[in-house]
Amino acid sequence: MHGMTAFDTRSSNGMNVEVDLDDILAEMFGMGMGGGGPPESAGGRRVKRPQKGRDEEKEYEVTLEELYKGKTTKFASTKTVVCGHCKGRGGKENAKPKECAICQGRGSRDGERIVLEGEADQAPDQQPGDLVFVLKEVPHDIFTRAGSDLQAVLDVTLVESLCGFTRVVLKHLDGRGLQLHQPSDRILRPNQILKVPGEGMPVKKSDVKGDLYLIVNVEFPPDSWTRDQNSRLEIQKLLPISAKSIGADMVDDVEFEIDADLENMVVAARHIPIVKKRTKKFNRHQSDRFKCVKRNWRKPKGIDNRVRRRFKGQAAMPSIGYGSDKRTRHMMPSGHKAFLVHNVRDVDLLLMHNKIFAAEIAHAVSSRKRIAIIAKAKQLGVKVTNAAARVTTEV
Repeated sequence: MHGMTAFDTRSSNGMNVEVDLDDILAEMFGMGMGGGGPPESAGGRRVKRPQKGRDEEKEYEVTLEELYKGKTTKFASTKTVVCGHCKGRGGKENAKPKECAICQGRGSRDGERIVLEGEADQAPDQQPGDLVFVLKEVPHDIFTRAGSDLQAVLDVTLVESLCGFTRVVLKHLDGRGLQLHQPSDRILRPNQILKVPGEGMPVKKSDVKGDLYLIVNVEFPPDSWTRDQNSRLEIQKLLPISAKSIGADMVDDVEFEIDADLENMVVAARHIPIVKKRTKKFNRHQSDRFKCVKRNWRKPKGIDNRVRRRFKGQAAMPSIGYGSDKRTRHMMPSGHKAFLVHNVRDVDLLLMHNKIFAAEIAHAVSSRKRIAIIAKAKQLGVKVTNAAARVTTEV
């Protein structure tokens, strides 16, 4: 049969012959001539590999204790299974509980993936995908993890920080108690860091462990913890002598507030470093030679002027290369940008922008208005650049 008649299932001789397109292509391109086909061909025909299905991801929460000691867990997964009778035309079945032998490993980390091959949904003529578990570490009440290291707070009393101690200070993730011996001739100070080698998280697939870092927190006694004056005198004799007073020509007796918060301090928002490429002023050419020529910069206009033509060794001229960054061009050293205010209502505009702008009181504002503006700025947490101008009075 030749031409398009090869695709006609009806034979000219009245015989019903089925024609396979793969046979025709194999005959045309020599795929069935004894070893001419690709390696995966069998009998002259190319074997079609099944397509792999989609992977299924699931989050699995684990505690820090489970990551430290390891865990063997059982889970029940519901997936689509191809029916053996209908070949995927409508069958679903629940998978049986299966023990996970992979997540027994110690030292796993947050975001680590555990892959169970071929456990995802099945579909006709497809290779089933993988079931992927993504570990999600639950925050711990005592320990904070940083890679293979652990961090915790060590609470000690004032007596223990000064006189030493020997006691169990912490219960580890595996239930063990950690005992520390602090000599009496050494003092623990607030925020001091102690390192305990080999008591951190285990490194996966090895016997190595990280380190444990303890941050010292000294618990001071409450106010009026003793009313016995003699006891206080005895403590003063034991403790070091107080620091010497700093000498000054004029001394003011000031008051202070207890339990202040640094968040109320007016601090500018974080910004890139302020870089000034040139801080000196540009002087006018020949202003140092002639008294009638002022120092204020003027660009030379002469056609043969050596400064205008930028000859080597001559005075520098302003150019785009000396410009500052746009983001810090008008920024003060404190990180704020000045905002001119004339009354109390202008300060209200800076309520939501106190991290970027600072109030600068105009020079024509009276002393009475200045006091009201400063009080309003303190109430709103706005920085005032010239708060002391025309406000202080001589005694």
